[in-house]
Amino acid sequence: DYNGSLGSGVTWVPGKFGQAIEFDGSDNPSSNVTFPAGTGDVGDKISLSVWVKETTTGGYLISNKSANANAGYMLYTAGSDTKVNWRGGGNTARNIDASPSWASGNWHHIVLTVNAGGTNNSKLYADGTYRTQKTIEAVTNGSANLTLGRNPAGGNRFIGALDDLRIYDKVLSATDVSAIYNAGSGDFITTIAGNSAIVKKA
Repeated sequence: DYNGSLGSGVTWVPGKFGQAIEFDGSDNPSSNVTFPAGTGDVGDKISLSVWVKETTTGGYLISNKSANANAGYMLYTAGSDTKVNWRGGGNTARNIDASPSWASGNWHHIVLTVNAGGTNNSKLYADGTYRTQKTIEAVTNGSANLTLGRNPAGGNRFIGALDDLRIYDKVLSATDVSAIYNAGSGDFITTIAGNSAIVKKA
């Protein structure tokens, strides 16, 4: 298991399931959750699943990249009221509409899968539905510690809540995504009241 540290701008609130972590976006040191080096490095076949409720448009949800073009992966909303964006282990960025309006403050389920390299190696699902597939660079081990709620390098702070984050070392199928969307609380991530979050290894 991996323990992440909650900044002072992150609090436990009622979530989509049980407790969620809410980010106030106050400043770089406070509004983030950081994990030890190597957390989330599961190889080039990976799936990220998370419930998102955004209250102010734009911000990084999950990233272990020290810069846009560097190794790792990132998932973010960044300045659009409807889109979610992602990168693998390079600078290529992709996006697709995932919410009618992030500003409405509703919960949305986002899943990104990346199947090594090659054409159309990434797929994005929103609220249990396949939305698109796009080509990105293959995911590589992160160049920064896994960080929730902002860019690991600072800035791009997310304001809102995250719940039921899961990191899989495999490519989920559409059936898998639908099952997670409909099943509720997760199997690989446990959150506890206090100043830490625990990532359980799959």
